[in-house]
Parts: sequence; structure tokens; C-alpha cells
Amino acid sequence: MSVRRLRSASSTKRTKTDETKTCPIVGIGASAGGLEAVTSLLNHLPIDTGFGFVLVQHLDPEHESALTQLLARATSMPVTEITHNLPVEPNHVYVIPPNAGLRIQRGVLTLLPPDRRPACHITPSTCFWNHWQKTVRTAPSE
Repeated sequence: MSVRRLRSASSTKRTKTDETKTCPIVGIGASAGGLEAVTSLLNHLPIDTGFGFVLVQHLDPEHESALTQLLARATSMPVTEITHNLPVEPNHVYVIPPNAGLRIQRGVLTLLPPDRRPACHITPSTCFWNHWQKTVRTAPSE
């Protein structure tokens, strides 16, 4: 086996971390009344798209949310409320918790406290898209 082949073989060895960095991510923004539309979308998606789905919905910051449980009924994909520094995995759905901002960098979701959300006095989804655009523009080419 040549050195070139050894390098090629080692570069194809993938870890879970590598997969989350390359997983295509679909961002879904919804208003408080968007449950029906998001549920319909999840009902019609195949469970093996290879995409990670991130839902940023406007939620009441003062109340617990049942959104994760409601959406879990609409799909066979795992549906998870986002926690800090959560890597996005393929074929998973992630839901923003109430009273939080969100950003994504290199496939990892990071929660932001409401007082630290830069320019996020409009909506959490606007903040998320702003962070996402900055990440895409500043991502190193591979």
C-alpha cells in the first residue's frame, strides 16, 4: 500500500463529530401559530433525508413548551429540545426552548440568554438566521 493510499484511507475514516460538521441543516422559522404547518411538514418528510432540522418558533418566554412532544407525534425522527452546545445530527429535529436565543457554528447549536442575543429584539428566528448567515460567510473553505 502506498503512502497516498494510506492518507486516502485515513481521510475517509469518519467520526460522529465529522458527520455533524457536514450534515446539511434545514432551518425552519415559524410564528406562534405555525404548529399545524410544521406538523404537516414533518408528517410528509421521509425519516432518512440525511438532514438535520432546526425549528425556531416564537414561544411564550414565561411558559413551558410542549412543542417538542407535539412534534414527536408527527415524525419517527428523534425530536429534541435544544440544549447548549448540541451537535446537529442527520435525521433529527431540534426545537428552540422558550426564552432563548440560538446560533449555529460548525454544526453545533448554542443557546444564548435573552440579554446576550445580539440585535435580537425582533424575534429569535431573526437572530438565528443572522448568526447562520455570518457563519456561512465566514466558514473556512475545506
